[in-house]
Amino acid sequence: MKRICITSVIDELDECGTVESSDKSESTADLTVTEVGGILTLSFTELSDGGKTDSLITVKGDEITVSRKGAVVSEFVFREGFCHKSLYKVVPYSFDAEIFTRKIRNNLTRGVGTLSILYDMTVGGGKKRVNMKISVSEVEK
Repeated sequence: MKRICITSVIDELDECGTVESSDKSESTADLTVTEVGGILTLSFTELSDGGKTDSLITVKGDEITVSRKGAVVSEFVFREGFCHKSLYKVVPYSFDAEIFTRKIRNNLTRGVGTLSILYDMTVGGGKKRVNMKISVSEVEK
């Protein structure tokens, strides 16, 4: 059985890009990993105060897609130097979102290891810098 741990450090930025405040979040969940034709897929469900969210992380070459459905609805595409525009929904709200990926470090081998993404995000007009680390490990049943 595999387990995923996602740690994010989110820096709130002012209009000059200076950090105003920081917040750290961490979540863990049981995980299903599949790899077909060089495409790695991580599938898991998170439970929070807002409800259940099904998440799918797809790693294809130098591109990572994170899709969420349920209490949170979003789809973000990460590729170094790439800007992705999307919609971020948390019932009952919906926000325009823009992601600019600065760095990706993929150390996943056979679905175990770490994946780190450093990106800038603007959601609902608020600017943030996010350092997200996804760790996948084997756990005993």
